[in-house]
Amino acid sequence: MDKKDLADIYYQPIVDYSLTLLDCNTSNWESNFTKYLSKWATLTEESNFNSMKRVIRNVYVKQNQTKFFDTNFGFYTSVMMKDAELDLRFRGNSIATIHYDADSLVYDRIEPRKQRGAVPPKLWSIIGKKRTSEWATGKKNCTDFDLFYSYYSPETVNTDHVVECDVESTLLKLINGKAFRFMTVITRPEDNGSFFQFPTPLKASKVHEVYRDGFDKNRLKEKLSYSKNGVGGRIDILGRRGRGRSSIIQVFEVKDTYDEKEQPAYAIAQAIAYSTFLLRLIRNDSISCKEDNELSWWKIIVGDKSPENELNIEAVVVVPKKEKGETNTDFVDCKLSVPWKEGTKKDTISLKYLPFEQGNLDADSFDLKYMRY
Repeated sequence: MDKKDLADIYYQPIVDYSLTLLDCNTSNWESNFTKYLSKWATLTEESNFNSMKRVIRNVYVKQNQTKFFDTNFGFYTSVMMKDAELDLRFRGNSIATIHYDADSLVYDRIEPRKQRGAVPPKLWSIIGKKRTSEWATGKKNCTDFDLFYSYYSPETVNTDHVVECDVESTLLKLINGKAFRFMTVITRPEDNGSFFQFPTPLKASKVHEVYRDGFDKNRLKEKLSYSKNGVGGRIDILGRRGRGRSSIIQVFEVKDTYDEKEQPAYAIAQAIAYSTFLLRLIRNDSISCKEDNELSWWKIIVGDKSPENELNIEAVVVVPKKEKGETNTDFVDCKLSVPWKEGTKKDTISLKYLPFEQGNLDADSFDLKYMRY
């Protein structure tokens, strides 16, 4: 089967049904992402931007910028977080919220996650009985921070056990650290040390199941849905290949294990759904594509390209290599069409695959041969 037939039969239906869901709920997601755009303005406003940068730097200084801390910890922001908050993650796993004071430019208190699985058992026995208010540490004396993270050290954490958030966190830092020369991470607010995770209104974590026992597009109604509250799946990594006006947006979906039932040829469907939404969002005239509108999703995600240009987004699935046998990679370089709501123009989603060696998260373990252009 050639690439065009493969795309038309097995992957274009994901685009088409995603568009149906999005176009039936335009007013809902349009309203939500208008609010998110305002939140983005707050995140990128100069005083808040500098506050976040100072807070992150202050935390790093507290940890003496150790290699262990730098490699394993990351700071995340989101349009869905409250003001003056940073999500602190250990190897991609959210473990605490850092509340900071925008005026004093230092962190105010650390609020550990209340889920038992987010923190080591010994530490849980300490913090589990405490109220959040007891973790307030004052603007200059964060002794609880030292207590909290003394449990996240090479001696107490099994850094050999790899889960999905590890892969995502490592890949973020590798790309952001220019380990892959032709790729960069779209991190906003940029250059302040934090990563930004982009939300979507689509629930697509089970969409790969439409391929089980033979592809059946009628199962899409069961496996792909719209979230009315606007909180669907989040794009694992939103990246960019190349620079300037010739750059291409990349949507990464990350998996930590190879599962035959969610093999790359199936898992790519989730990245396709999110890519379809991203194109609908940046093509939305009311909040994205006005050239005279300085703050728009188009400018944030695409940059200086003219909205009159057709776009190509790459949907990338990141899955470990299969231990035995060949992996089905026939989907790589398939191209899907996302028509504009008006006119005859269309955007394109190209499918890519980034395999890596199971359990090995060094830069060399990622095989770039399916990312060649």
